[in-house]
Amino acid sequence: MEISATGGWPKNHRKKLLSNYPVEFQEAINKAGTEEQAGKVIKDYLGSKSKWFNNNTELIVKGIEYVLNQNAEEIIKLLEEVFAKKFPFDHITVYVTTVGICPYNEKEKWFMINRNSSIDNCPRTTKHELNHFMFHYYFGELETKIGDDKFYLLKEALVYLTGSKDSYRPAIKPIGEYIKTVSDKSIEEIIELSLKFLGEEKDVG
Repeated sequence: MEISATGGWPKNHRKKLLSNYPVEFQEAINKAGTEEQAGKVIKDYLGSKSKWFNNNTELIVKGIEYVLNQNAEEIIKLLEEVFAKKFPFDHITVYVTTVGICPYNEKEKWFMINRNSSIDNCPRTTKHELNHFMFHYYFGELETKIGDDKFYLLKEALVYLTGSKDSYRPAIKPIGEYIKTVSDKSIEEIIELSLKFLGEEKDVG
């Protein structure tokens, strides 16, 4: 797997991304009638940043790319052990962003890392996001069978198997802690047992 890092961001998630920027910038982007006009607004905005900020961002992007590629083999090995399946992606794009949200798109094979993340945290974030990619790739059909809510809970809880914990999401903790107790089983068994756990939890609550 090759990982490339970039300072740009995809075109979707527009509303959420824009909400983190000054109102003047949001208004200018919304008024832009073409991609070229929007590009000029963005370039003007970035150009208003200090030279130190822009130079430092370039170094951060290169540093993240280097660290992730150095850790790629270890990350893939862990994911393949957890899922007992081949890692199916040849290339992943990582967007380095300054905004407060870090979405991903498993179909387009990209995810985001915050510019202010520590270098040590980048491999952990990558394990987390690529765990999602593996789940979507091999078990994505479950979403139509169990519904969005349970699929979301299961997807986020499975990151416990690769050492992540969504401590800022209390709703994930019960199923995540349960998954750790059955982590010696196959991924199919873990998913099946987790769905039963979610069903019992839903009935009780």
